[in-house]
Amino acid sequence: MYRLVSPILIFMVSAITLFSGCMTEQIPDEERIQGLWKLHQATRNDKITNSLDGMFIDFTSASSFDSNILGDTSSFVVKLSNRNLQIDHELIQKFEIIDLSDTLLKMNTEINGDQISLIFNR
Repeated sequence: MYRLVSPILIFMVSAITLFSGCMTEQIPDEERIQGLWKLHQATRNDKITNSLDGMFIDFTSASSFDSNILGDTSSFVVKLSNRNLQIDHELIQKFEIIDLSDTLLKMNTEINGDQISLIFNR
């Protein structure tokens, strides 16, 4: 009897785990990115820089954000596509999202020929 119960129990636990994993809803990037993000660390050409201290990005929707990345706070219109934020701006054309969770946002961009990496927290 015990020999039969053990394989059945293992099968049931495995099936429930697999089924519950399939049922877990993933929050789309469009929703997860919304809200205020404050700069934790920035690098310029792979060297830590403090010139962006105090920077923030506030995604008011998946298609726009406010930020002080260029000094004064400005509004930007964006299109999120395949973890890329396309921006219609003369200095910044794109942010590449490297990592995005509920509390962490890592992005890369290029400004004036410099490679910029940004790490934000909520």
